[in-house]
Amino acid sequence: MSQNIPPRSLPPEDVQESGGPVSRKEQYSLDEMMKALREKEREKDEQGEVVTRSDGSVARKVKRRKRRSEQSEKPTPGKEKKRVLVKVIIAAVLLLVLSLTAVFLILNQNSSGYREKLEASASEWTGAEVEFSGFKRMPLSATMNKASFKWPESYYLREFEMRNLSGDVSFLTFLGARPKGIQLGGRVGEMVVRMPDSRGGELTSFEESDFPFFFDQYYCQALDVKFGDSKNIGLKGASASLRHISNEGFQVTIDQGMFQFAGWQDFPISSGLLRFNNNVIDLKSLSLEQPDDDDTFFSSNLKISGEIPLIEGKQVQLDASTGNFSFSGLIGKRLSRLFSGALIESNGAIVFTIGENHVDEIVMNFTADRIKMGGFPFLSNLIELFPDRNLDELEFNKGLVDSAIKGILRIRPEGMAIENLEMMAQKGNIRIKGGVVIADSGEIRGKVAMSINRVFVTTQPNLINNPRLQGSMDSGYVNINFRLKGTIDKPDDTFRSEVGMEAALPGAGSLPVSEKDDDLWGPLQKSETNLIPDLLREREE
Repeated sequence: MSQNIPPRSLPPEDVQESGGPVSRKEQYSLDEMMKALREKEREKDEQGEVVTRSDGSVARKVKRRKRRSEQSEKPTPGKEKKRVLVKVIIAAVLLLVLSLTAVFLILNQNSSGYREKLEASASEWTGAEVEFSGFKRMPLSATMNKASFKWPESYYLREFEMRNLSGDVSFLTFLGARPKGIQLGGRVGEMVVRMPDSRGGELTSFEESDFPFFFDQYYCQALDVKFGDSKNIGLKGASASLRHISNEGFQVTIDQGMFQFAGWQDFPISSGLLRFNNNVIDLKSLSLEQPDDDDTFFSSNLKISGEIPLIEGKQVQLDASTGNFSFSGLIGKRLSRLFSGALIESNGAIVFTIGENHVDEIVMNFTADRIKMGGFPFLSNLIELFPDRNLDELEFNKGLVDSAIKGILRIRPEGMAIENLEMMAQKGNIRIKGGVVIADSGEIRGKVAMSINRVFVTTQPNLINNPRLQGSMDSGYVNINFRLKGTIDKPDDTFRSEVGMEAALPGAGSLPVSEKDDDLWGPLQKSETNLIPDLLREREE
């Protein structure tokens, strides 16, 4: 044993004791000595021991080295098959567990108990009586035959129903998270909005974290909206989507469908943007297209905007404006039976009172490029009086005098009217001032002051001596004042009797026409309150 220990190394003779480089160590550590012994033993084992066989031959006996314990043996085919089989069994068990879990979750979320839980969450959030019919839930989607909401009388909303719903729902909902996804909506829906019958239905501002459901977008492909039991105003078949915008409340976008105004017109919806926040509906913009039944093409839309505070009894004014619009499209179905043409521009207001089921008044100033009248007998009477003046296609327009046609459209529950109408035809040879009202019953009331170039009369031998058509030498015009009357189905006027074409009717004498035609409403006026909005009043001043 001692012979294997390396001798102590002595420093070379040329190395000084003061600390020069040393080529050999003066002493070895225990670890180094043990390592040296193992290496000597390994060399001996590899060289082997010389032995003499029985036959006298000499051989070297080498010691067999043991395999390291950490080196695994090569698996046999049988062991490999068992290992694969175990893995397959484990995977099959896990798959079975996952499948059973998925089936359990699907059955659970399609159960009546889970549906009732959703109804309770929606009811708590909205304050309505909620019913979900035909609810079906799959891992990444959900469908429903009908969702119905009914509110008490103390709420602004009364009813909301949507059918054929579908949505993209996050898988995390199966794990207990609140229902959420990209969008949720239905094909058709109906909504009824009205003022609460009692206090307690004030709208509450919600944060996103308060919602029992959280989808990026809620939508309805064809939504009908009614305001109370009235049919005066509403939306029909509108495509609407609702989102919640942080710090701005709910935002609703609208397109397609129809905007309905009883007594005025049904307008196709081009686009709309509304925001609901702090009990105020902020109508950013509602853009309405030319009515479908008008054959004239115009590029401009009728735009409505304004804020609607949800305070009962509050009178609200929405701004309305358009340009390059059809005149018959603006004035509505009834008046368009008597007038047609093209607008240059129009602006005004829609006035209504919160809580009422009708519009108080629509007032629109307008200027027009051209207007044609029809239906009244005085138009054919002019042709009869002046056959050589080509009045068959009488059209009032700007002409050479560049005097725009102007007037005021006014729509009330009692009827609709064109007031303060001024227009010219035949290069200024025929001028008209006046107005006309069509009552809700269809009755026509109106006044017209017509001025005709005196040359028209003096060139007709049968009219020269007519005392009612003498006119004025100073102005150069013959003035004729007459009434418009009859019904929308059978318009009439007193022109013929005023010019002496027939015996004068009792009480038909000359009728003065005031600068303003508010008195045209006469007994139709339900209130003496001047409903002209400040917007128009400022422009008139």
